[in-house]
Order: sequence, then structure tokens, then C-alpha cells
Amino acid sequence: HRPPTPPPPPRSMDEVLYDGGGGACGVRCGEEKAFARCVIGDPSYFPAKVKTSHHIVRVLALMKHPLHGTEDKGSCQVIVPGRELGREHDVYVLAVDGAHEVCPKDMHIAALSTVVEGPLDGLNVKQIADRELGSALAMVHPAERYFIEVVPCLEPTSNGFVERTFVTSSYDASSHVEGAVDEVASIYYRITGSWPEVLLRR
Repeated sequence: HRPPTPPPPPRSMDEVLYDGGGGACGVRCGEEKAFARCVIGDPSYFPAKVKTSHHIVRVLALMKHPLHGTEDKGSCQVIVPGRELGREHDVYVLAVDGAHEVCPKDMHIAALSTVVEGPLDGLNVKQIADRELGSALAMVHPAERYFIEVVPCLEPTSNGFVERTFVTSSYDASSHVEGAVDEVASIYYRITGSWPEVLLRR
């Protein structure tokens, strides 16, 4: 048997197409057009239709040890309640090791994230991470390397019904998929007017 043909590489969208009534009816990529009854996309495609609600700080740490305080678990998720840290928002810590084939066998990866509650002005990303994630960062010290980002969390300014353009929100700070599931359900409801049956059975 011949191996399956790999899918074509992704292409950027150049333009959302609208009909005479102002509703989205498709997209254009280069000279090609694709038509649909509505258009769904993340905030990066619709900068004029979103606003910043808050910021999220994320840290990716490469370590040669498991998370401290987890009984040397190679893979785990820790959610530190905000009230225990004197914060409004929880802090999320996700750890995996080489058994997941995401890093060398002797390495561990930890991802830490939370909502930024303090000011951003005049601070670099490390200073913001130390302030917002300080107690959780102790679980990963010392690490071989840190990657830090502070990103805006964008949300749509309208429900998209009139223009038939449905924009998702940015990923939240959580390390589980509950927020993403809620986002899919929200988009489904905004398009169809009903909630997915699978959620109604939860």
C-alpha cells in the first residue's frame, strides 16, 4: 500500500466575503474563494471585532526533575486556588515528562498560567511572572530554561448574529479543556439557537 497523501499546507485567509446584506458568506485565499452560510474564526482573523478583556501570563519550564511536592509524579495537573494565594484567580500548573514523547526521557516540562491581576506598565515579562506566579514557580525551580509570555485575552464585541461572523475568545488561563468546551458550546448556541445535546446530558 502506498502511504496516504499528506494534506496540503495551511493557507492564510486574505478576506472575509460579505453579501449585499452585510452578512458573511465565505472567505478568499489568494485567487480562490470558498462560500458558506457563516464564518467562524479566532480573534487573530478579526481584530476589528474583538476587545481585550484582560491579560494572561504563561511560563513554560524545561526541568530535569518532577514538580516539587507531587511525590515525583511524571505527569500531573495542579490547580492552586486563588484564595490560598490572596488572589482572585486560580493558578494552573501542568507537568509532563519523557513518557509522553514530548521531551527527552530525562527531562520534564511544566506549564504555568494565570490571569494577570496587577499592572503591566514598566515591567518585563519575568517581573510579571514572578509577581503573579511566584508561589507556583517554586514548584519548578531550578529549571534548565524558561519561556515566558504575557498575552491579551481577546473576546468578541458582539454575538456575530447580524453579520454571520462568529468570533471565538482567546484561550483562557486554565490548563484543562473545560473553557474550550464552553467556547465551542457558545459558538454552537450563537449559530443554531440551541445548546449541543451532549452538554445537556452532562
